[in-house]
Amino acid sequence: MKPLFKWTGGKNRMSEQYAPFFFPQDSFDTFVDSFCGAGSISIWIAERYPNCNFVFNDFNSELISLYKQLALDGEEFTRRAIVIQNKFRSYPDLKDKKKYYDELRFRHIDSKDDPMDEAVQLYCMMRINFNGFWKIYGYSKGRYASHMGVMRENIASIPDLKKWSNFLSSRCTILNGDFEGIVPHLGKKSYVYFDPPYRDCTNIYTDEGFNEQDQIRLCALAQSLSEDGHYVGYSNSADDEFYAKHLKGFQHHYFNVNYTAGRGTSYNAASEILATNFKQGATGLEEFF
Repeated sequence: MKPLFKWTGGKNRMSEQYAPFFFPQDSFDTFVDSFCGAGSISIWIAERYPNCNFVFNDFNSELISLYKQLALDGEEFTRRAIVIQNKFRSYPDLKDKKKYYDELRFRHIDSKDDPMDEAVQLYCMMRINFNGFWKIYGYSKGRYASHMGVMRENIASIPDLKKWSNFLSSRCTILNGDFEGIVPHLGKKSYVYFDPPYRDCTNIYTDEGFNEQDQIRLCALAQSLSEDGHYVGYSNSADDEFYAKHLKGFQHHYFNVNYTAGRGTSYNAASEILATNFKQGATGLEEFF
């Protein structure tokens, strides 16, 4: 599998750097993707641990509805996505394609359709939006409103939709809420991964936002889960002593990264942290490269 759509902050770009540190040496029965986004981390785990169960959670109700509808009926989801794809293809000019995209965007903002149609429309827009950004604006009622980016011929990735539908329906519990809501769904030995909005992030994924007190509350939960014997991984930006204070006893792995700026023509250097509470396995993602 691969992510269904581009996602700003997705971890695919970190796969080689994370490989030596991300996988516990011992087994676990449940992987919890607490801020699942596009699910790239879960793909790594699904391929490496074929018998593991998953918990997908995100506070973003639109994103979670997409996953739920795909799990509910992958064939119907795909059929409707192809209808939208064909409509895009019917417009010869890019300006007309953008006009149609904006029609979908404002239908989505106004919640004019049934949950399946809304989920499919969101999927198609996410496939061709600008740079994988999730943007909300004052006029968008707290809902997705990103503008169109680069148009592609095949909006609907049929093989990926089939794989994801099977994965979500057979191996996943899908939740929509605050990260503390994952606790009742933990297995006997879980690996819980936290990838919240970064502390220096200016992008807004929900109307409620995610502030410094939420970051501290999340670290407290990470500490509590660690004390209860679960594996915990935690990613964020790393430009101060915040994690030395709030994730004591964890191993702190630091990485230099470059964030794309603007339209991908320049890069901003930054530092990220991966904090873990477990002994790493002897190998990482080498078999996937």
